[in-house]
Amino acid sequence: MNCTWFFSYALFLIMAVVVGLLVFLLVVAPMRRLLGANSRLKQARPFFVMTLLVILILGAIAPVIGEGLDLPEDSAFMEYVWCAAGNLDDTVLSVALFLFGYVIVMTVLTAALGRYRDE
Repeated sequence: MNCTWFFSYALFLIMAVVVGLLVFLLVVAPMRRLLGANSRLKQARPFFVMTLLVILILGAIAPVIGEGLDLPEDSAFMEYVWCAAGNLDDTVLSVALFLFGYVIVMTVLTAALGRYRDE
């Protein structure tokens, strides 16, 4: 393991976290509106938002941890970067699957509780 491998693996990890954070930023506002539609869920809103963030970050880094950058020792830094970027498809798939499961759970939760207003 050389210094180039370490920096490219760190870059791979950072790119995966950025993918997870980008999806979180795109999804968090509509999810807050969905949770705000039901007064029973208002107290649980911070929990569900933080859970979504943790799920997306863990889903993004899960494929990265198991991936190796299989290149010869004498490879240039950009070859490692392109290898890491080429492996981001597993990260995006993992984030999509975790997000799909989360959306199913939130939909069932919202449908089960319905629109409830405290009076």
